[in-house]
Amino acid sequence: MAVDMAEDRLGEIIASRAIEAVYPDGRRTTLGIQIGRPRPNPDKSGDWECPCRIQGLGDSPVWTMYGVDSVQALTQAAEVLRRALTSAAADHALTFRWDGEDAAQALPVDDVLW
Repeated sequence: MAVDMAEDRLGEIIASRAIEAVYPDGRRTTLGIQIGRPRPNPDKSGDWECPCRIQGLGDSPVWTMYGVDSVQALTQAAEVLRRALTSAAADHALTFRWDGEDAAQALPVDDVLW
């Protein structure tokens, strides 16, 4: 059986959310937002990394965000996901829906810890 390399890089998923992307012509598609468990970065002394991705938006790359600790790496991952959604919305005139409502705040990173 083949191993999905993206799954391998993402590791254990600790948070996920499904949102709906709505195109200007009314087409809809489901996007899967996933955040992996933060872990010590084996290549950098003392730093942490946190993998994340958005399935269904382009080629669904796994991004790895870094921080001085697990909390910073996790918040960096949430921020890159928010920025990717914001960019996709601007580039393709998408709107997002979550749980039947407007999902403008699908990833309210500004309110996570501060």
